Amino acid sequence: MKAIVLPNYGPAENLRFQEITTPTPGATDVLIHVQASAVNKLDILKASGAMQAVFPLPLPWTPGIDFA
Repeated sequence: MKAIVLPNYGPAENLRFQEITTPTPGATDVLIHVQASAVNKLDILKASGAMQAVFPLPLPWTPGIDFA
């Protein structure tokens, strides 16, 4: 699947559009098909590293908390 990926903390210029492995759901997970996603203020703060103490990111990270 294709995704926007942040390989390390920093500005939006660090984002990369690339092919990633489709996630495999575990016993307590659900896999959904997303038609659209949005980046909100929390995503931007997390990507910049400003929230690293509260929300450490598993890099590379795919932003997009809001989706449909």
